[in-house]
Amino acid sequence: RWTWRNTMRNDEKSTDANDPLAGRLLLTIASAGKATSRSRSTIHRLITTGRLETVKIGRSRLITASSIRKLAQNVEA
Repeated sequence: RWTWRNTMRNDEKSTDANDPLAGRLLLTIASAGKATSRSRSTIHRLITTGRLETVKIGRSRLITASSIRKLAQNVEA
């Protein structure tokens, strides 16, 4: 069965089997929190400040995996 959460573009593929974002294009706030080891409140704050990009599909607010990767790169730099 096809779902938004299981979609993946070629440039989003990860070669690391331990990557929590592997195979994910969009994440819920809860899964983004688990992937980054951050609380829901922190994820909401990052969304509000514009550091995480989201899309709204129906009533769901989903976070793009690419914005989580960008955030991680900025933290590492």
